[in-house]
Amino acid sequence: MKKIFTGVLAFTAAATAFAQWSPAVPTGESRRATGAKSFYSLDIGKIRAQLATAEPQGRNAKAVEVSIPTLEGRVERFRVYSFPVVAESLAKRYQLGSYVGVGVDDPKKYVRFSVAPNDFQAMIVKDGKYQFVEPQNADKSVYGVFAKTNFTKGSAFVCNTEESTASQKQMENLKAGGNVLGNDPTDFSKSSDRKYRTLRLVISTTGEYTQLFGSVEAALAQVNATLTRVNGVYEREMALHLNLQDYPQLIYTDPATDPYSSVAGGAPDSWTTELQKTLTNVVGEENYDIGHLFGHDGGGGNAGCIGCICESPTPNNPRRKGSAYTSPADKKPYGDSFDIDYVAHEIGHQLGANHTFSHRLESAGVNAEPGSGSTIMGYAGITSQNVQEHSDPYFHTLSIRQMQDNLIAKSCDVETPLDNQPPVVKAMADINIPKGTAFFLTAEASDAEGDPLLYSWEQVDNAKTATTSTNIGKLSSGPNFRVYNPDPSPVRYFPKFESVMNGVLDNSKRTWEAVSTVAREMNFAALVRENDPAKNIRQTQYATQKVVVGKDGPFLVTTKRVYNDIASAPIEWDVANTAAAPYNVQNVRIDYTEDNGKTWVVLADSTPNDGKENFDLRFLQEGKRIKVRISAIGNVFYAVKELEAKKFPTSAPNCVTLTGPANNADNVNYREVKLSWTAAQGGEMADSYDVYLDTKENPTTLLASTAALSLSKKDLKPSTKYYWKVVPKNDFGANTACEVYSFTTVEQQYCEASANNASYERISNVKFADIDNSSTSTAGYENFASVVANVAAGGTYTLTVTSAKSSIMDQVAVWIDTNNNKVFEENEMLLLTPKGKSPWTGEITIPSTMAKGTKTGMRIRLQDSSINSTFQPCGSHSYGQVEDYSIYIAQGLATGEADAGTVIKVYPNPAESQIALSGVPVNARYSIFGMNGTLVSRGVLSAGKADVSALPKGTYLISVEDGDKKSTAKFIRK
Repeated sequence: MKKIFTGVLAFTAAATAFAQWSPAVPTGESRRATGAKSFYSLDIGKIRAQLATAEPQGRNAKAVEVSIPTLEGRVERFRVYSFPVVAESLAKRYQLGSYVGVGVDDPKKYVRFSVAPNDFQAMIVKDGKYQFVEPQNADKSVYGVFAKTNFTKGSAFVCNTEESTASQKQMENLKAGGNVLGNDPTDFSKSSDRKYRTLRLVISTTGEYTQLFGSVEAALAQVNATLTRVNGVYEREMALHLNLQDYPQLIYTDPATDPYSSVAGGAPDSWTTELQKTLTNVVGEENYDIGHLFGHDGGGGNAGCIGCICESPTPNNPRRKGSAYTSPADKKPYGDSFDIDYVAHEIGHQLGANHTFSHRLESAGVNAEPGSGSTIMGYAGITSQNVQEHSDPYFHTLSIRQMQDNLIAKSCDVETPLDNQPPVVKAMADINIPKGTAFFLTAEASDAEGDPLLYSWEQVDNAKTATTSTNIGKLSSGPNFRVYNPDPSPVRYFPKFESVMNGVLDNSKRTWEAVSTVAREMNFAALVRENDPAKNIRQTQYATQKVVVGKDGPFLVTTKRVYNDIASAPIEWDVANTAAAPYNVQNVRIDYTEDNGKTWVVLADSTPNDGKENFDLRFLQEGKRIKVRISAIGNVFYAVKELEAKKFPTSAPNCVTLTGPANNADNVNYREVKLSWTAAQGGEMADSYDVYLDTKENPTTLLASTAALSLSKKDLKPSTKYYWKVVPKNDFGANTACEVYSFTTVEQQYCEASANNASYERISNVKFADIDNSSTSTAGYENFASVVANVAAGGTYTLTVTSAKSSIMDQVAVWIDTNNNKVFEENEMLLLTPKGKSPWTGEITIPSTMAKGTKTGMRIRLQDSSINSTFQPCGSHSYGQVEDYSIYIAQGLATGEADAGTVIKVYPNPAESQIALSGVPVNARYSIFGMNGTLVSRGVLSAGKADVSALPKGTYLISVEDGDKKSTAKFIRK
């Protein structure tokens, strides 16, 4: 959808003294949404005239001073040098310029910008934070200034680059060969190798891309702008420069005749091989090191292969150094999102970097950013687990390591030694912290040239389970903390200090940071970058630190409030065993803030880590809220809690009102019961509640102490009466004279079982003995315990299970609780059908040892065994359905007992419609069984006679009950 600028914009910035930039009102069709707030017009001719004398950076080179608008609302001066990203012949032919410089008004600012006859685009960086200047309307008459984070969400971009087996082996061989950066990746520290590298780049464009800009000249101007920004990243991150070679014939102008398939015709799936063939034929493999295609539609990118710069195609590997493409979904192949999020990402693959996200897993061992990730090799903005909407313009430590290893192993680049020394990072010891607790890490680094430094603390743990917004912090592997912009401070708080101050230690606010709630190891890299704006080719070093999260914890402030009317007001905390090994924190520091952390007042510079310290806080006004911090001395963990100043209570709290279960409740679920209550109205406030539960009328077994108004208890005994009470407490004392409630649990039930999805495979009908039950529900579990099959011990019966869909290959398992203990045991699986399609049929023999006259349970599980190959009576599986039934072991005889104890006579025999029996009461109860033991009829004799007219022709057994006695006889229905 096109956006049209309307209205009048009021400007607050003062008019600039630099004639080439003037405040402007945005008009015309918008190129793309950027969130820009400041707009300018540019006299492109004047700035190009200024830059005509710009020299390449060197010992005796003289800088040219130009002015560029910034986010601060000013037009600022920069000293710049020529730093082209295209071959000199190409630059002269199409009047393409690329420049680099440092701020005059703000020397901390670095600038990288491109210029063409009708185009200007700039990237300004200060202390790791980026801002951009680029055209805002279609005719490029208005320019906007905006920050990287201001971009609005656009159409999804999907990187289709996959890690091939060949690329995996290649990267493994690089490491095994030792031809890597001075240190093995498993070493604690690793630095740049003091080499400036240049690669020969060739770019081709689809006809649609060129037509979008109107001409070859305009298309090359945009290519120049994109490569200026991409180089601005790689020069700073990798000391790497990509130089476009002079092949304008690769800029195709007609979609009908270019060598690339149309998007509608199946592209961009074919572009990787089509580009490789084009570059081989037009350029020649010996004339370039890395190749790329720019398209204008298709919504994707693909590097063709990972780490294959310098490698020519072969019959077995037809997609090598010239098989990458980038083509956005929004048909806008320009601007920062295209340049950084897409192009720099795909080139990163070509240079050897894999994806760093962990919302899904790959096998390269670098899925170390939570969710989508936020660095260049992540997937920011295009997953259901987005950390943010767009990538930040820098690489993760692991990406830098992968690319550096690959570059060092290749020989096609031009390498220039650098005098510049990389930073040095001091070794850092392993740290032990309790679980569920905030902490901070500090790097100590230096630079031989005295350059200012930027620090980026990044987790480097590869995920073994996909990290999502709901499980972050709960896993024993993978990342717990997102990456943030490099910062001049060597300290990073985990989570962010402002989150901890607000009581947020998990991902409930979608910060993508969460302390670990499980014991595990976490590994972090302190990536240190040089930050001298005058150095456009920079060096890096990183060092790692291990943080071991223990099983103890969390370490937290437990005090509910502070008292301002007593001389010794307690501040208490849960030590969480941290005074002992491996934490070894003997003392803590206690301070507080009244202004949310701007200033801190020390209460105890060092006090024993014993869980309690008293202070005189009578200077605090009633109702004053402070935040108390308790920090480990000699360790890195700490806890913060907001507390209110109150007067000491004058009595224990009033009793609570118990709300559930209701007093004397029956049939309460013994697997889990939720005890709940409401706080007392009036009187002193309760700080916590002691909950007691047992089978004594005055319960004395403490279940737990909690500040909540409910508590759940699992695994009670069935058919048992329980008593419970809640004792409210505060610092004055506990109120023990509170009401006791009781409840009785339901009789024992079978374990829970279900399927997660019954929409594809579900049971539509079950036939077994005299059961013929149909259902249409798509619930994962259905309870048909009231549907009873009447069977005989020792009898054999046919089970038939039918599914609503007959085309799916599944299996059916059946368990019968043969010992009637309300537990489906593994040896009670009496049937497992072969894998096949509906219906599934099998024979079930009722154990002859089963007690007659008893009722027990039968469980039927329909299961997709290709996903879940193990059959268990309890728990859930992926696809299928579970149904429960009952069986009744009749008082009749099994087949093998047909003639035992026959003391009655049947006549006539054979019989056609009615039989008479002698030797039994004339109104006795009877049951008739088939010779396989199946119950076929039951009733009460009428004047000593039984109706058999409905029975099929055959031989039967009739069993007659007379009190405790049982008599049987055989008869034939003719």
